[in-house]
Parts: sequence; C-alpha cells; structure tokens
Amino acid sequence: MVALPMVLVLLLVLSRGESELDAKIPSTGDATEWRNPHLSMLGSCQPAPSCQKCILSHPSCAWCKQLNFTASGEAEARRCARREELLARGCPLEELEEPRGQQEVLQDQPLSQGARGEGATQLAPQRVRVTLRPGEPQQLQVRFLRAEGYPVDLYYLMDLSYSMKDDLERVRQLGHALLVRLQEVTHSVRIGEPSAASRPVSPCLFNHCPSLCQHPGLTRAPTCPPSC
Repeated sequence: MVALPMVLVLLLVLSRGESELDAKIPSTGDATEWRNPHLSMLGSCQPAPSCQKCILSHPSCAWCKQLNFTASGEAEARRCARREELLARGCPLEELEEPRGQQEVLQDQPLSQGARGEGATQLAPQRVRVTLRPGEPQQLQVRFLRAEGYPVDLYYLMDLSYSMKDDLERVRQLGHALLVRLQEVTHSVRIGEPSAASRPVSPCLFNHCPSLCQHPGLTRAPTCPPSC
C-alpha cells in the first residue's frame, strides 16, 4: 500500500528534473560544442600551440613548419590542422610534419614442424619493430602453426615434510593420470617432482622434536615430547 505512492513521487521528481535540465540546454541555434580534453582522440583535429602537442593530440593532425606560414598576429596553433586543410591554405607538401606508424620485420623464418617438435617454428614473424603514433591503430599479421609432438615439461614443487604426506600422494596420482593424457598429444613428456623441505622451525616443523628436525621428510610421524 505504501510502495505505489513512493513510486509516483519518484516519477514526479524525475520528470521535474528532466524539465529543468531541458530548460538549461540551449536551442540548436545557440548550442556551443564542448570537448573533453581527455577524449580528444574521439574527435577531429584541433589547433595546438606546438608541433609536438599537435602530433600527439589526434592521429589526423599535421603540422606546417613553413616559415611565415601564419599571418601577422595569427596564432601558431593555426599551423596544426588536417592535411587537406593545410594544403588548401598553401602549405607545401614537403613542409608538412605528419609522422605515421611503421612496421619493420626483423626476423621471419618459415613455419616448420621440426623433428618430433624439437626446433619447431610455430609463430612468424619472430621479431618485429613497430613505431607507433598515439591514437593511430596498427595491425600486425602473424602466422601460427601448432607443432605436432611439441615437448612438454611438467614440474611439481612439493614440501616433503610429514604434514604434506597426503598431498604428495594425491599429486603423484594426478601426475600419472596427466602423463597418460599428455602422451596422447605428444611423445616428448617429462614430469619432475623437485622437493623443498620445510625450515626446521615452528610452525613448519616441531622444533622441540630433534628427530623430526634432523629428518623433515620422515614417512611416519615420530613420537615427540610435548611443546610446553
């Protein structure tokens, strides 16, 4: 019973706010364009006071470096505009600063399977130098070929202290099952189980139990005196 009047009041407040907002917005003839400087990449080229700021402001901007290009009393920012506009205003083509992004392939070896995955080239090109201009997208074409029988190395780093006995057994079971599945994909599989014994201090080990401190990888829990 109370929810409906509250909804009606909320709708009245929203409609009033929209009416006040519409009253503040100027008509089409008097509208002024507002630009967020942080979103300049979304608009078109705008005048900038220097060549560096001009090139960084928008990817469509160019800078005319010709001497006396601007008239007396005209701002230097007029040198920054779109390429077509500057050419139409008399700026020679060789006087335009309009850097573009470039790509240079440094290494492009052909794709190959190799011998049982060894020495395979799966991605090409391997090295590319890219020169970027802010706001200008670059597309880089690459080629990929998945090598058959590519070698796989799998390592489990385990704590061999007694408290990790159950986890170690579980990892061994999963490791064997994973090895069987990996051998269906590649013939070059290696699984290792490096170990790291806990530090002989609490809470890693019972430092009041000498036998456990001397042999942190015991297969069964020794009889230790109370800690207190």
